[in-house]
Amino acid sequence: MTPRVHYNIIQQILSRKQLSQAMPGETAWSRVSVSPEPAAEHSTTFAVPAVSDALTLSSLSLEALRNASAHRTRRFELVRLSRPVPVLRRGQHFDVVIKFNEQRPFDLEKDSLRLVFSFGQNPNAVKGTQGVVSILNDSSECWPVHDGRWYGRLKNSDSNETELEIRPSADAPIGVWRLKVETGVKEESSAIPKVYEHKEQIYLLFNPWVKDDATFMEKQALLDEYVLQDVGKIWVGTYQSHWGRQWVFGQFDKAVLPAAMFVLERANLDPTIRGNPIAISRAISKLVNSNDDAGVLVGNWSGNYAAGTAPGAWTGSVKILEQYHSTKQPVQFGQCWVFAGVTTTICRALGLPSRVVTNLVSAHDSNASLTVDKYFDYNSRPLDTGDSIWNFHVWNEAWMARPDLPKGYGGWQAIDATPQETSDGVYQCGPASLQAIRQGSVGFKYDVQFLISSVNADVVYWKQDPTAEIGYRRMNASTAEVGRKILTKQANVFDATGQADMEDITWLYKAKEGSQLERSTMYNAARGSTNARRYLLQPGEAREDLVFTLNDLDKINVGDKFEINVTIKNEVDDARTLDVTLCASSVYYNGVEANLIKKAAGKFKIRPRGRDVLRLEVTPTEYLPKLVEYGMMKIFAVATVLETKQTWAAEDDFQIVKPKISVKVPEKVVAKQVSSLEFTLKNPLKTTLHNCKLQYEGPHVLTSNVTIDMDDIGPEEEITVKGDVTPVRKGKFGLVAVFSSDELHDVTGSASVENMQVEDGSRTGASTAAASGHACVFCLAAAVLERRPGCERPTTLHPLEGAGRSVHGGLNRCPLEMESGSQAMTTEVGLVFSTAETWNATFENNSTEEMNSFYFYQTEQVTVLWILFVLIVLGNSAVLAALLLDSKGRKSRMNFFIMHLAFADLSVGLISVLTDIVWRITVTWHAGHVACKLIRFSQGMVTYSSTYVLVVLSIDRYDAITHPMNFSGSWRRSRILVAVAWLLSAVFSIPLLILYEEKEIQGKLQCWIELDQWQWQVYMVLVSVSLFFIPALIITFCYAVIVITIWSKSKMLTGKKKRCHRNGSHRNSSSRSREDADSRRASSRGIIPRAKIKTVKMTFIIVFVFVLCWSPYMVFDLLQVFGHVPNTQTNIAVATFIQSLAPLNSAANPLIYCFFSTPICRTLR
Repeated sequence: MTPRVHYNIIQQILSRKQLSQAMPGETAWSRVSVSPEPAAEHSTTFAVPAVSDALTLSSLSLEALRNASAHRTRRFELVRLSRPVPVLRRGQHFDVVIKFNEQRPFDLEKDSLRLVFSFGQNPNAVKGTQGVVSILNDSSECWPVHDGRWYGRLKNSDSNETELEIRPSADAPIGVWRLKVETGVKEESSAIPKVYEHKEQIYLLFNPWVKDDATFMEKQALLDEYVLQDVGKIWVGTYQSHWGRQWVFGQFDKAVLPAAMFVLERANLDPTIRGNPIAISRAISKLVNSNDDAGVLVGNWSGNYAAGTAPGAWTGSVKILEQYHSTKQPVQFGQCWVFAGVTTTICRALGLPSRVVTNLVSAHDSNASLTVDKYFDYNSRPLDTGDSIWNFHVWNEAWMARPDLPKGYGGWQAIDATPQETSDGVYQCGPASLQAIRQGSVGFKYDVQFLISSVNADVVYWKQDPTAEIGYRRMNASTAEVGRKILTKQANVFDATGQADMEDITWLYKAKEGSQLERSTMYNAARGSTNARRYLLQPGEAREDLVFTLNDLDKINVGDKFEINVTIKNEVDDARTLDVTLCASSVYYNGVEANLIKKAAGKFKIRPRGRDVLRLEVTPTEYLPKLVEYGMMKIFAVATVLETKQTWAAEDDFQIVKPKISVKVPEKVVAKQVSSLEFTLKNPLKTTLHNCKLQYEGPHVLTSNVTIDMDDIGPEEEITVKGDVTPVRKGKFGLVAVFSSDELHDVTGSASVENMQVEDGSRTGASTAAASGHACVFCLAAAVLERRPGCERPTTLHPLEGAGRSVHGGLNRCPLEMESGSQAMTTEVGLVFSTAETWNATFENNSTEEMNSFYFYQTEQVTVLWILFVLIVLGNSAVLAALLLDSKGRKSRMNFFIMHLAFADLSVGLISVLTDIVWRITVTWHAGHVACKLIRFSQGMVTYSSTYVLVVLSIDRYDAITHPMNFSGSWRRSRILVAVAWLLSAVFSIPLLILYEEKEIQGKLQCWIELDQWQWQVYMVLVSVSLFFIPALIITFCYAVIVITIWSKSKMLTGKKKRCHRNGSHRNSSSRSREDADSRRASSRGIIPRAKIKTVKMTFIIVFVFVLCWSPYMVFDLLQVFGHVPNTQTNIAVATFIQSLAPLNSAANPLIYCFFSTPICRTLR
């Protein structure tokens, strides 16, 4: 037996042993080998090194669930499979746990350990497609700066288990990575390392939360929408009548991420540029359409969709991508909003921030002239050209840096997957910098000029004229017709039935229409286009004797008649003869005429200085049979003045509005249980609807979209259809429905399925949302489960509202990273809570044990708050009443301070605790913008005042003990101290007055504060220092001096008493009298009276309770805000307990007063 064969047998035995010992949830190895192979197995001169002491791997876990929480990928269904798939983001560290067969820990001094991550066919570390990680013993908190390399360090090593931290490069290629591990012994440099190949695929995505990633977005709250939101809106319709069509992006569906990677593979991008968002976004715009490379969707604007699915019937992207990935063939059919919806899904799945953008009145400039040219023949009949105006067109924006352009051109970049014109020989468009579009910088990549035309082209009307130099004479031009409004969905706002979530971003694409800046942009762009310069050099239209106005129509309800009106005004003293043509046509949304509905033409005279109105009425019986999908209509008007050859043309688009589907959702919907839905629709037509179908879809509400075949619907008949929904998760989700028939298409409806109930009947959903609108106690606990990038610390706990003395006066922003603007994480334990936005969420934990704890039930929380409120109000009110009734006591400086402290504590109960209770019940802020600022300011002020009154009280006691006979000016000094305490409290609360504002969050008004990660850290440090640490230092100093003073003077008095005792037998009565006199004089010189010592004791107890209640809160918050709190169930309970200590301080003080102050107790009795 050769040495090589013998060695292979050993390795096979080890391999079988390793596979048998793989722990549940961990990954065994697909192949265990030693590399490299010997050059010639039969060679007698080849010396195989003996099997070294290198560690032998038994299993490796990429901790998919734990890492997913830190990387904001936990909502990917791939991560939630029985065998979780790692989904990670680049530039951010993740944990790897390795177990070895040897029963000894990994030793950095002795053992060598290398992890090699590879991407593509020929991975190369120099080209960035391979990450070679040698494990270092680096105990520093922060990682090295991003330099294109992968880093790793030892996190923990215990027994045979080793935990590592790996940080990929921030510019690593996006896609599926492979892993192999090499182990060896450092002293045996000649020994062949053991190589282990990992079976699992590793998905690596963009990371816009990391500053060194090219997709980094500074306003990270926007990423909840542009990366993590899986339901959105796409605006469609006309300029006068548009609405938000809900679309299910579904980027977290288990079918989407593999499909997105398949799309990238078909793009044939070089692996070295797969980390470049510029290249990837351009490839997506090419691959989502099928015109080249057999992409995802086949475009169809013909109205005939028999070979596939009508574009208007799609409700989301998941089914499209799933079908494309499984069949490897383009899906039929799509139009612009479908292309844009699928593009958004792919971008967000890959971690590239993206949003859908709709341009109402969008130009298609086919010859780079920056104009849309409308041509008419001698008889005023329109001629076909390559240019067109779409009623609306939908594309996408993706967020990225643009190092290939001058500084300032990064940020939002427009990409368009709808195949309109070729770019570099294929149908792709973008990314084009919005800043370049706005400035008319046509020389910058990519396709800037085409998009300038789309949003700002001039519409020029030409009429055939043999006398003109080019055979056509320009009639008139409109500079404001194109790009009337550019819309997107507002981030982190969702209105299921209205348009409160619509955001107008026209200003990002162009300056105000008609302004000098807007015109200069067009002239700047025209310098790079020969055709555009030709238009600008054409002479303008002749002097207008007549002024024409086409009255725009807004919208017409289906079944109503409408009228075309053209107003003509003669501004000269001569009569004029006009040749006028009016027509109405049904059109597809891309501006292509479908059917001529009605036309009228003729000649007539208009008197000198006269005014006339031409009218053309169109009835339902004329237009209904000729309507096409989406009910778009176009009216044309062309007029020629025969005497002067003045020619005028105008057009207007409007929509025949269709009814909406009413979707009724039960008030209580239980996760994993069937619930009934009702869809109600009225046929607006006086004809029967045939081949009726209803489709509905919702992420996490349905496992796939549902299609219901319906009976024919009679004329003007209202029908209700029932459907079922079985939510797979708890949370707040959107449901989208679409109805279609032969006669009526694209009828839509939507609804929100509110917070799901837990199967065990715990109070969640709408009922518990009301009871826990501000359960930020649980946000505190939950925040430890999320991590943020940067120095790779756990995510910050934003300053939270505790019931009672909140650091921020009752902060309503719950900091838990929900990974979505409107949907929450789920969990395998029975813990449920609601945030200020009424999101439902539960913790995820590897344990299946129910957390049956007091801290996680809403009824008990509110009950505790009510108890604290009653104790605080009754106790402090009683103390104030006692002090006010005791005329003698009011003269005491100590009682003066106690009165102010009791008033501050009473204010805590009335302003902080009561507000917290009300908010838990109402969830939504109802008091308005001014009240939001004033209440937050007041909450902060009473919190600070309670602390600072204690500080000045300590200063006063310090003065009373160290200068016991200094009575001059003491009352004046006390009043000044109290005034300073309240003044400082007001000053330090001013930031709350500035930062808080009333804002709509998830369709509900909230009193809201928005800060970035580093800002929360700075803010929390400043609050902790000003509210606790500096006051604690001052108080500590005062009482240290007080204790030393009392101790030293008590020793002085004790010494005198001892001397008196020793000499007592020799004293007579006269000498004792002199000694008593000496004692009284000593007292007058500084020996402290018992009454003052008693007040010092009471003050000391008050301060001790203050420190006891507030120090855990502050220390825990600071540890959490800088990421040093592990995510254990114990910490969740601890967090809740700590939060309840703060208001307990205000409730305990009255008891202390009563215990130490007999007059107060006597007065109360």
